[in-house]
Amino acid sequence: MSSSDWSLVFFTFIGQFSVGVALTLLMITFLKFKFNTNPWHKISKIALFVATVSIGVALLISFLHLSAPLSSIFALSNLKSSWLSREILMVSVYGATILATTAYWIWQKGNGKLFGIFLSISTIFGIMMVFTMGKLYMLPTVPAWNTPITLISFYVNTVI
Repeated sequence: MSSSDWSLVFFTFIGQFSVGVALTLLMITFLKFKFNTNPWHKISKIALFVATVSIGVALLISFLHLSAPLSSIFALSNLKSSWLSREILMVSVYGATILATTAYWIWQKGNGKLFGIFLSISTIFGIMMVFTMGKLYMLPTVPAWNTPITLISFYVNTVI
């Protein structure tokens, strides 16, 4: 593995970590814990910031793999047939929605009634992001990777 490929490994794991944190926070939210009391309020605040910062770090790390980072926007022009284009789109959408969820949390001081909806939307986009990451690695030219186990592995990493 070349040294520039490690940035993709870290990007993938940190991105999955971010979605895993958001998914955990969503489950805690739906279990009806009272978030405006300690310690759940503090835990949810920290978890939301960790999810947001980690996807930002993952995005920054992903640029280390590119020879011309400013040209990466052109990869979005091939959404119909390229899993790489879809991954770039989903990472961007997930990053934007988790950032919006964090901004809403800050604006409402953790008491917003729409927090669960914002977090649900973010988590759904995050789960879709993990799917596109997995599909990107399911290459027909690499039979060992071109199995459902690859996709399952990506989701297992996210949950763990």
